[in-house]
Amino acid sequence: VSSINAAVTVYEGARRTRESDFYDVQIVGTILPYCDVLATDNFMRSILVTRLALDKKYHTEVFSEKGREIDRFLEYLLHLNSQES
Repeated sequence: VSSINAAVTVYEGARRTRESDFYDVQIVGTILPYCDVLATDNFMRSILVTRLALDKKYHTEVFSEKGREIDRFLEYLLHLNSQES
């Protein structure tokens, strides 16, 4: 949680902090180590993947709602579905 909070403050200083950021950091920092997949906003995905590489550390696929991410998420779900068949 503290590394995510620090990254929000240090790396993304140009973005105005939102009230919901506090809760996002607490929730994501708590559940990420236990998730195979996490869907979040683009800002938090950038922090987790680009800045901190926590997706690699915890072997978690992190998706956002931006552009190609939705297609990548759907491909991920199709891959899961094909493994069950």
